[in-house]
Amino acid sequence: MCKVLLLTAILILSLLPESSAAGDAAKLADLLPGVWRGESTVGGAAYQHLIRVQKSGAGWTGVSITWFALTEDQAQAAARGQKPKAEIAVALCVQQQFAIKLEGEIVTFKGYAAQNLFNGTKYSPDILSGKLIAPGIVAGDAADAKKTNGIFRLWKDGVLNKPLALTLAKGKTQELGCVDGGNYHYTCYLPKNYDPDKPAPVLINFSPGGGGQPLNVKAAEETGWIMAGLTESKNGEMAPICENRDAVFFDLCRRFNVDMKHVYFSGLSGGARAASSSGVAYPGICAGVICIGAAYGLGVPPKDQAIFYIAGETDMNKNEVKGAYDASQRSGRKCALIIHPGGHEWGRDADHEAAVKWMHANTEKAGAVK
Repeated sequence: MCKVLLLTAILILSLLPESSAAGDAAKLADLLPGVWRGESTVGGAAYQHLIRVQKSGAGWTGVSITWFALTEDQAQAAARGQKPKAEIAVALCVQQQFAIKLEGEIVTFKGYAAQNLFNGTKYSPDILSGKLIAPGIVAGDAADAKKTNGIFRLWKDGVLNKPLALTLAKGKTQELGCVDGGNYHYTCYLPKNYDPDKPAPVLINFSPGGGGQPLNVKAAEETGWIMAGLTESKNGEMAPICENRDAVFFDLCRRFNVDMKHVYFSGLSGGARAASSSGVAYPGICAGVICIGAAYGLGVPPKDQAIFYIAGETDMNKNEVKGAYDASQRSGRKCALIIHPGGHEWGRDADHEAAVKWMHANTEKAGAVK
């Protein structure tokens, strides 16, 4: 886990139409003050960002918190001096300040006075710089101090509350590219009863061999869940797996009215480990994980996340999955287990349907929150 993060991003944030990206600089300048949220995926870790920007002399200044494996409430509490109890040892929360300049269409956030709020250690400040070309959105490349490449996104607070106009057909699986023009893709099933005015849960599926598909379209129709399968994500290095996930998650939030308290992850084998790692990375957002043919990757997901385990009778990882289920039961976590008659494989469609319906029944009582 990189505890020192240096980001170099292509920043996209003009609220003008793309055809007017080179418009009035004064109007662009007026857009900078306010709250910006974002995420970066570097070295397989998903960092969350919140930057408060205000006018300062001829430029702007910003105060930021950056966190990993914490909820936003926990990160905000840490910024107030109330150190939260993290569920995993690698949890991180950093506070830093930014000097911000706007030169033509280029805005640069230069960080300074960065500090890890957990232990008081110094943190290499972030540097964000890029062109203003799209409405209130940041999308681009990132790198840490070791020049590990990643992706980065930033958006003005409230932008994701109004998804893009719905142009996709309902009731069919479609292949989509991410709206930010990146290199990642996914298949998506939009249920027939999807209502853009109502937040919908989302399930993102990881395949160990790439070319992931929506887990179960029948269950999607019964529950009203939007389902996606990651195209480029496959067994191997965690960085591209997480980049594909985060690019798609952001794309789903731009296209659809996503319930940000009911996001789910599923996967087979290495995909199951990626799914459980995603639960660790997105506490407070992920409500549950479906692990097929394996259990955990980067630690154990927070206990408030439900887990549905599936394994084959002759699966080489059966004992691992069964042991994780037994431990979850003892801990008081909401959990369930199916052992199917096969081996190390996706298993039966009926089991996937049962897992989604169980998850729907056991995790959605808190209500939808945008």
